Amino acid sequence: MKTLVLQTSLFDTAAPVEEAAVEPEVETWKFHPEFPSYEFSDLGRARSHKNGRERFIRGGKMPSGHRSIELQPDRYQVYLSNVIAQLFLGPRPSVDQVVRHLIGDPEDNRAVDLAYGTRKQNSIERHQHAGTYTGKRPELTRARLANPKLASRHLSH
Repeated sequence: MKTLVLQTSLFDTAAPVEEAAVEPEVETWKFHPEFPSYEFSDLGRARSHKNGRERFIRGGKMPSGHRSIELQPDRYQVYLSNVIAQLFLGPRPSVDQVVRHLIGDPEDNRAVDLAYGTRKQNSIERHQHAGTYTGKRPELTRARLANPKLASRHLSH
């Protein structure tokens, strides 16, 4: 399927340009083996199947920026990224491995953005993403400027 788009410029009136159609992403869903009434997708979404109806679960946002959801009946609180990694990447390779967000955004729980790694790798990547979960550098405030250690750390990046 192709769409015809009219492109205008300063020198040209309307010149037709072909534009390739964007294929929609296919979403794969898997049920959790320990919580069979919950289903998780490789695009980072969750839904429950209770009382014959399907409901999407948004969950809560932790101070770190990660999404957490509560799984019934035990009211088991989990990070959404950990569940999606377990279902789509397989079991954790070892106990000292953590789930890393490759892009640096803890709200992005797509399976392609998740990987297992060490805490050290996770820490290094956090600094590569400018030290914050949003990937933005903290503002240089008066309080930071007053503290030479914080100011030099901020200006050295």
